[in-house]
Amino acid sequence: MNYTKYFSLAIKTNGVLHFDQNQLQRMMNIVYLESRLETLASLNISTTDYFTKITNSQSKLDKITKKLMPESLLSEMLQLSQNN
Repeated sequence: MNYTKYFSLAIKTNGVLHFDQNQLQRMMNIVYLESRLETLASLNISTTDYFTKITNSQSKLDKITKKLMPESLLSEMLQLSQNN
């Protein structure tokens, strides 16, 4: 939940983040995917189906975040929001 924790800290520190619609949707998807991954991992089920779900969710998260550090991702998202 690295991104979720960082977003939460940024909001607590700076107040509401001013994202455009696309970046807000991106942030919400990141929070959802991190929560899903944490939930699936906590189930401790080792079947092919769960492995596939975890792999797919991780791949989606990697694609949305571009594997950037949370600080870099937030900066990119804020910059993209200002450009639109």
